Amino acid sequence: MCIRDRYQRRVHGGDSLISSSQQDSDDDTDNMQGLQIDDLKKQAGTAMVASAILGITRYLKRRKEIVGKLSQEKHSNDVQLNLNVTELNEDASKKQDSLYDIELHVLFPFFFEDIIDQDERPVDFAESLDIEANSKAIEKAGQADGGKGGAFFVFSSDNKLVIKTLTEEDYTTFQKIANEYHSYLSSNPNSLISRIYGIFVVKFTDSYQRILVMKNTLYGIPESLVCRKYDLKGSSYDRQVIRGSNQQI
Repeated sequence: MCIRDRYQRRVHGGDSLISSSQQDSDDDTDNMQGLQIDDLKKQAGTAMVASAILGITRYLKRRKEIVGKLSQEKHSNDVQLNLNVTELNEDASKKQDSLYDIELHVLFPFFFEDIIDQDERPVDFAESLDIEANSKAIEKAGQADGGKGGAFFVFSSDNKLVIKTLTEEDYTTFQKIANEYHSYLSSNPNSLISRIYGIFVVKFTDSYQRILVMKNTLYGIPESLVCRKYDLKGSSYDRQVIRGSNQQI
């Protein structure tokens, strides 16, 4: 046994003695348990993101049937669907082992249906949101804490859709402009303003997420025609801007 392994220290001033090798072993055990907990959290986060996307896909595939059964006067702002794991897997191209039962609220279903119908380049939601094709993006979103109420931002595998979480402030703001947004897109079908296809609240056992699904405005535009991309922000704090003719940042 080496000298380091034979070294001992007293604990809490008492007579108990712990060898450094035992201490190292305890530290390794704690580290391993920490890694296992982190791994479980990541798996849970991924499962929650996958469940949310499958629930949204299920609605978008069946939206005409669902909306058609509703009375616009009584259910104009919210449609609620309770979906269990078995139902979610019906819309998965390959059965998912880790999913959660969810409660899905579809907000403003009637005018989002109008926006989808008016789109001159419609999206196949089942294809774009296919769970297997998007598995890497979903895993990344879940591991980034998105599955546990945190923010995530995902491009669909075919780059046609953007799926992102909404803050309460964003959602409140959209409620204020919802009617004007709908009217503007109806009157300007070729507008480059992003077309939102749906806003959803996905509820789990002890948490929830507000999720927005919108069309990627740049999809189908050749990269050679895109000179510069702008991400407009509501704040100038900690931002970089291009100034002057030499385009220095």
